[in-house]
Amino acid sequence: MTQARRTRLGQIRPAMPVFECPICGQKVSCVSLSDVPCRPFCSLRCQAIDLGRWLTEEYRISEELPHPPADETSPSDERPDVPGPQQDRGSVE
Repeated sequence: MTQARRTRLGQIRPAMPVFECPICGQKVSCVSLSDVPCRPFCSLRCQAIDLGRWLTEEYRISEELPHPPADETSPSDERPDVPGPQQDRGSVE
């Protein structure tokens, strides 16, 4: 949460947002968060480093995705007008 600051004339002005880059740890302050297009990173370089870590699987989601139970119907079973893999599609002569 940002705190308000008083100017020399006694007017209340909101404090400038400050965030820390998750890659290099640099603290970045700005007038508004829209002034930093790479947010939450300080630069395009740090943004590219983060993307590279995801692409090389250095970052991973630790939890496996749940598999659906075997008794659930597949989308092709719900639409009888669309032939599924087990249905005969007719013969071509």
